[in-house]
Amino acid sequence: MANRNKLLVPGVEDQLRKMKNEIAAEFGIENYDSLDKGELSARTNGKIGGEMVRRLIEIGKKALIESGMNKAEVIPIKPEIRKVNNFQKRMNA
Repeated sequence: MANRNKLLVPGVEDQLRKMKNEIAAEFGIENYDSLDKGELSARTNGKIGGEMVRRLIEIGKKALIESGMNKAEVIPIKPEIRKVNNFQKRMNA
């Protein structure tokens, strides 16, 4: 299936690929780029993608703060999203 995600920042593909490979290596998966992703479990691929999202959000928050926005202005996670995440954690425990 073709990837239909559009990148909002042109030319960022290489940096995202590098970040994905670094995160995969941290999880003990070498040469992630050359692997058949179908050979990996959905949980493994999800962990890598989830960690990418967490790091990109953190980078975005830092950029907002450094640009003059104070911490109180950074939009927090909505409470209903926290409830879903807490429910998921209990289900996985």
